[in-house]
Amino acid sequence: MSNETLPQDSEPIEGEQAGGENVGDSLSLEELNALLGKDFKDVETAKKSLKDTQSFVGKKIEKAEPKVDPTLTDKVDNLQSQLNKSDFFRSNPQYDNKETRELIDKLGANPKEVVEDETFKNIFEKTSAYDKSQESKSVLHNSSRLKQVSTKMDDAKTAMDTADSSAAKGDINGALRAKREADEAAVASVVDSMAK
Repeated sequence: MSNETLPQDSEPIEGEQAGGENVGDSLSLEELNALLGKDFKDVETAKKSLKDTQSFVGKKIEKAEPKVDPTLTDKVDNLQSQLNKSDFFRSNPQYDNKETRELIDKLGANPKEVVEDETFKNIFEKTSAYDKSQESKSVLHNSSRLKQVSTKMDDAKTAMDTADSSAAKGDINGALRAKREADEAAVASVVDSMAK
């Protein structure tokens, strides 16, 4: 009951005093058992049960914190790291080759941080310059293409020498045939060099 004051002409309800305390047992043990749905031995036990229940009503119960499997968090972290690396190399294709990836892995876990490091920048710049020089050498020394052209030029030179020696010997037909072969080989070498 609340602490309101009752009007002067009101009287307390049977079993209550003006202060709100219960003075008599207005409910029997059977009525308490039926009302609460329990089977108490005596009224005192029923009162104690009601007081215990009342003390828990309205109490905040702390939520149990869920336990996370540490191996699961490691797996998630590992997957996130792999995804970040994959995104980095997709966005920065100049670093996406076997040697550079291995170097980045050895220097640190986060590729963004590694490529910003001065040591890495210096190494990458030098190796990139070396790789470019090797590529330019391979273009200049493309042996299959250049050998084919030089072979035909050598054939033309040999045929010309044969024509000169035949002419010196007085063999006009042999000199003309060798000259024609030399001209054909020279034209073929020029055509081949332009076609490729």
